[in-house]
Amino acid sequence: MPDYIKYRAMMHHLILIDEQIRSGSFPNASTLARDLELSVRTINRKLEFMRDVLGAPLKYEPGKKGFRYDQLSWSLPNIQMTEGELLGLAMAQMALHAYKDTPLESYLRKVSEKICAVMPDTVRLDPRGLANTFRFTLGPVAHFDPKIWELLARATRELRSVQMRYFSLAKNEVVDRTIDPYFLRCYRGDWYLIGHDHRTGHIPMYSLARIKRLRLTNQRFTIAAGFSPDQYLAGTFGVFESKERHNVRIRFRNRAAMIVGERNWHPTQKLTTQKDGSVVLSMTLSDVEEIGRWVLTWGTDAEALAPRALCDFVGETAAATAKSYNTRRKHK
Repeated sequence: MPDYIKYRAMMHHLILIDEQIRSGSFPNASTLARDLELSVRTINRKLEFMRDVLGAPLKYEPGKKGFRYDQLSWSLPNIQMTEGELLGLAMAQMALHAYKDTPLESYLRKVSEKICAVMPDTVRLDPRGLANTFRFTLGPVAHFDPKIWELLARATRELRSVQMRYFSLAKNEVVDRTIDPYFLRCYRGDWYLIGHDHRTGHIPMYSLARIKRLRLTNQRFTIAAGFSPDQYLAGTFGVFESKERHNVRIRFRNRAAMIVGERNWHPTQKLTTQKDGSVVLSMTLSDVEEIGRWVLTWGTDAEALAPRALCDFVGETAAATAKSYNTRRKHK
């Protein structure tokens, strides 16, 4: 490993140690070793470096069984980083915060230590400020065993079938399936497997969070001729895919018109501004219920125009919701 990469990795460890000490959690060598996935001996060397070389006012509190700073005004020295390194490290830190307290946190921590992209225009960076400079919010993400992700990543690379026990939402039961894993997809922080089902011959999308058990087999497979991940996902608005295609049209009014007009929602979208200031969003999608639930989140600022199946779903769901609330009010 080049010296400058070792230096970046070392400074990243020091940043994380510094953050924990400043948090007031009184970390010690054992807790730091566990969180950073390093040996206790390595942590002790880093603490000695901070104290003896960088002048960190470390003080061990026997009652708390951990370290604190005797002078909070002390800070890590600024380090030279390129703009590219700053962006890469910031992205890793944002992902780390987004997946905090999930099984992926330790994996992302390892990745963040290895990032070192070389780009011009060096800048000076205060390490303490990095964690407070960027935030990346994915929303609630489903938990899953990262070992399942590892096995699936290996299976897709080696073109090997897997046997899995899976909870099917459609059937509301646990089923056993043999799958040829084509590729993995991350959508809004959640991970999905797309693969060929030996039993049905279809290529569904499976949530990794609902995989109960997984086994890698020695059976090799060949991806179906002409299959393309981009084409497969072309009709999806989220995580539901089928061979059907619907020409969807939705009208947005008021502030929703501006918000919708600012974004790219789908590769097939077309935006048409109306004379009254409203915006009509047109897309070609495979599932009307998924887009229908999205339309409902906009309340009265969104109106489904086509196809008829979408209009019926939105209208019937809204009516059922209104009936439910009206019934509750009558019984109060």
